[in-house]
Amino acid sequence: MQTLVVAWLLSFIVVMAIIRSNHWHVHLSSDVIDGVQKFHRGAIPRIGGLGIIAGLGGRLAGALGVA
Repeated sequence: MQTLVVAWLLSFIVVMAIIRSNHWHVHLSSDVIDGVQKFHRGAIPRIGGLGIIAGLGGRLAGALGVA
């Protein structure tokens, strides 16, 4: 259970860091803002999967006992 909490926390921290640092990487990692199905007001970073990968990596490291 502890490794799941650590994985969730790690994923949450990475996603929040991506959101807070959006102004640094928006020109590299954002999606276009024009289109039929676009409803956001500004550019949205498309690298949110990094948070998922960080959480999975943290879970894997916890399962393997890496300190």
